[in-house]
Amino acid sequence: SMRNSVEVRAPFLDKDLFNFVYSLKKQRTNEKDYKYLVKELAKTKIPIKVLNSKKKGFNMPISLFMRENFLSEVSYFLSKKNLKKYGFIKENFYEDLVVPMLNGDNKNIQIIWNVLIFHVWISLIR
Repeated sequence: SMRNSVEVRAPFLDKDLFNFVYSLKKQRTNEKDYKYLVKELAKTKIPIKVLNSKKKGFNMPISLFMRENFLSEVSYFLSKKNLKKYGFIKENFYEDLVVPMLNGDNKNIQIIWNVLIFHVWISLIR
């Protein structure tokens, strides 16, 4: 959603709000700034400098999460036993990618994170 500037946060998914905004005439919107109405509403609460600032990326400290906060989850969900159980990822994934990551190598951190989240998800639906 963020990549495509699509608003999906809960307040903006309200059916009545959507229908209201969709019914507005073009004169009340600004075709060059798709968030014009949101900014107009927010400018009484948020400084203009903040409203008009460019997007800034936000990176999660995934390596910190996996090495410290979620170490037990990483060890459990990405264990050879669970890799074999779910059968989507080869068992050598743990030795080849996870162990080096646990020792400080961030080269494959995003892949490991994605597999971890996938395995957590698949364990919940099975």
